[in-house]
Amino acid sequence: MQIAQMRALENGRALVRSTNNGVTAIVDHRGHLVASLPQFEAGVLRGAFEVMEGRTPYNRFGDFWLVGLSLVVLLAMVVRFGTKAQPDTGIAA
Repeated sequence: MQIAQMRALENGRALVRSTNNGVTAIVDHRGHLVASLPQFEAGVLRGAFEVMEGRTPYNRFGDFWLVGLSLVVLLAMVVRFGTKAQPDTGIAA
């Protein structure tokens, strides 16, 4: 259920979760439970939720920012440590 709440929050959309033996619930766009049924009990859940428009930044870009940041750090490490000259020990090879 916590994963469903996180998905509703990151996408900015209400979420209706239906299961056979788990928690059936309606989650609002902020990740809060609006209505739910207890686990392992048969029943009908009735409730309302808002239909949202637009996209959240996470919905639009996904994990691209994380990949971009990783590439920048990797490039910085290559520039910092990849161009380091070998010390001259004075011994001829």
